Amino acid sequence: MNDVNNCNHINNLYFKAFNEKNLDVLASQLYSPNIVLTDWIGEWVGRDNVLLENKKFFENEFTLTVENTIMGFDNDMHLVTAKNDIVIEIGGETIKAVDELVFEQNSSLIRSITAYKR
Repeated sequence: MNDVNNCNHINNLYFKAFNEKNLDVLASQLYSPNIVLTDWIGEWVGRDNVLLENKKFFENEFTLTVENTIMGFDNDMHLVTAKNDIVIEIGGETIKAVDELVFEQNSSLIRSITAYKR
């Protein structure tokens, strides 16, 4: 079973790597091989596909700020989750969203990211 504090650390590393556009850290330290990314634009399955979508996004100038994080535990699935209220400034637009990260049970790698506008 995952340690919530360790998953919180991984959650913070994810946003740091994302803001730094660091695909290497995302690939080697944070993403599960079978990660699923879902947002209001589409869905990507597998580390390579998610990294390709990240790379496209990173071509933009943006700032991403985490306003609030709530760590939780899904008792049904026995998985740690992190619900992050974020603000993205991109192309003159401000997007308020929620990024919900779910961590793998035994490795603390990110198994899914679901983002939706708030």
